[in-house]
Amino acid sequence: MNYSIVLDHIASNVIVYLSHILIYFLWYNLFFLTFGEQTIILYLPHGIIVLGFLFFGIKITLGLLLSQISFYIISLNYNFNLPFSDYLIISLFQLICMPLTLFILNRLGITVGDRSHKLDKTNILHVLIVAFLSSTILGISIIFSTLFLMNQINLSIFILGSFLGSAILILTMKVLVHISYLFSTFLKNY
Repeated sequence: MNYSIVLDHIASNVIVYLSHILIYFLWYNLFFLTFGEQTIILYLPHGIIVLGFLFFGIKITLGLLLSQISFYIISLNYNFNLPFSDYLIISLFQLICMPLTLFILNRLGITVGDRSHKLDKTNILHVLIVAFLSSTILGISIIFSTLFLMNQINLSIFILGSFLGSAILILTMKVLVHISYLFSTFLKNY
């Protein structure tokens, strides 16, 4: 057994688990509790799902699933007022939309990876395209689920919010990663 692969899987899942829980709590406490249900237009946790699958691959499914279940159990125990009552089902749709997006892109001959692929995961525009496609597939999945579940959220706002939240989170993380470069460039110019 190769211990480095096992350690890589464990570390990837822990990173994604903690990131998803942290972003969800930040979104919930900073936006949802302050501004109410209209903040679903900036649903940041979807960005962690997009980035997680792009950079770590399918091996992070367990970490994301555990974070979704953990937050669901926490919300039940602490009586969180979530924007949608079918949180667990909607979060499972969020979990499958990104691998489904990558599968569809792969079947269309569009590969996602480094600079040698058609969609470069280090190119911010390409990541935003994947986030948009993932949000679209999430919307289609939720539309099909309304056959079985009660439609308790404004679907168009939630899907737009998943994309906008992903875009804002991805752009913010990009800026934070390159803040030292931006700061040193600013100092050199002045």
